[in-house]
Amino acid sequence: MPFLKLPTVIQNAVMLGSDTLEVTGVTVLDAIRDACHKNEKLYSHFFYQNDSIKHQFLLSVDNSQVSTDALISDSDTIEVMIATSGGTAQTIHDLSGKEVQRYSRHLVLPEIGVKGQMALRDAKVLICGYRWPGCACCIIPGSHGGG
Repeated sequence: MPFLKLPTVIQNAVMLGSDTLEVTGVTVLDAIRDACHKNEKLYSHFFYQNDSIKHQFLLSVDNSQVSTDALISDSDTIEVMIATSGGTAQTIHDLSGKEVQRYSRHLVLPEIGVKGQMALRDAKVLICGYRWPGCACCIIPGSHGGG
């Protein structure tokens, strides 16, 4: 059976003993619905009142971002990550699973998205100056994905 790995904040909010649930389903959406059926407190975190799924999550299977209609197998673990800015409709091809997790908040911003994050990742920056302005300028690009 596939597994659904929940973010810690949701696990704590619904008081689950584990962050991983055993689920059934053919698609990612089926698996999420099954988890919500097994624990009704999860429903309000994943679905709007009109029964449509909320778009504030990044979903991945085997470190690859997937959509809710992606097919899953019994050996898959579906990881749910919170994208606080409201989700993304873009597909991530050239970013590793670790990059998706690290920069998930950048990926959902319309101003940055996948293309912008890839541009940041591939960018080179030369900073001249060592004292106060140079020190602050050196830390910020690196912590935001600049090369």
